[in-house]
Amino acid sequence: MSISDAELSAVTAEVDAWASKNVRALDALSEEHRAAIDELEGNSSSLSQQQLELDDALSHRSDAAKQAQRVVAGLVSQLEQLDVEQQQLPAKRAEIERVIDQESQSLASVQRAITEQEATGERRSVELAKGTSMYRKWLGLAFERVGEDRLRLDLKHVDPSSPERSFSFEVYVDAKNIYHVDKCDPPTPGLAQLVAHLNETNNFAEFVRTVRRKFQESVPGREGAPAIVTQP
Repeated sequence: MSISDAELSAVTAEVDAWASKNVRALDALSEEHRAAIDELEGNSSSLSQQQLELDDALSHRSDAAKQAQRVVAGLVSQLEQLDVEQQQLPAKRAEIERVIDQESQSLASVQRAITEQEATGERRSVELAKGTSMYRKWLGLAFERVGEDRLRLDLKHVDPSSPERSFSFEVYVDAKNIYHVDKCDPPTPGLAQLVAHLNETNNFAEFVRTVRRKFQESVPGREGAPAIVTQP
């Protein structure tokens, strides 16, 4: 059976219409698929950014957590140290009390030493006065107080050619009960050694006699001087 041209044309037209419809449907589906892909790609990019932000936030939180752990560890260490120090307080208190007791004993010893030094100083002052009084008559010696703690000693009858000529020196005792002699007129060789011997012996009378002899030796023509009057 033969198909007429009219029937062939009709079939062709139906096929073309079906094909055209399907092509449009495929195009629409392709557009939808492409839009879905674009949306997924955008979502993926957004998710990647969010993931990066989350990772950064977690990193900061991790750093903060580590810092907090270090702070807590430091506080725990301080608490442990305080606990150790608190346990040591009784021993430290006992040590402090022991040191205070020792210092109190040392202070008492110093006070006793000061009292003894003051007594020694008084004895030496008495020795000064006694020595000068003893030799005032025999050696032509006179003395006067200079300031609060010095004695000036003037010796006469030293120079036979000028009996009234004054030979002098000043003496004082310091806070450590040490004799000092200065302003010696005329200057006398070996005076420092004589003062050192005085501090060893505490014999002021002997010191005055020795200084007087040194003064006599310094006088020119001493060989012709008259005999010195001495204490019986």
